[in-house]
Amino acid sequence: MRKRETHINVRTTPQEKSCFERNARKCGLSLSEYLRKLANGYEPQTAPPLEYAELIRLLTEIYNDFRESGDTMYTTLLAEVLLEMQVAISPVKRDGNN
Repeated sequence: MRKRETHINVRTTPQEKSCFERNARKCGLSLSEYLRKLANGYEPQTAPPLEYAELIRLLTEIYNDFRESGDTMYTTLLAEVLLEMQVAISPVKRDGNN
């Protein structure tokens, strides 16, 4: 990890600060990381619910079972679903490029 030692001071209203902090929490990020992502052209996404990780784990298990059985139709379908879920929660650049 890069060593960050340069500080930037930004003046905000108390309401703006609260809004930044609330949005950072929703995304599961520190305030600094949230603001860095915004400054670098990303729109941080809110963190998925805890159940999301369990759903991904179960779908991956099912995917592995189908792959081992040689069932390519369901293997392909599950791979597409898993990829769509991953894309849905990944950070998005404002210009649409990742």
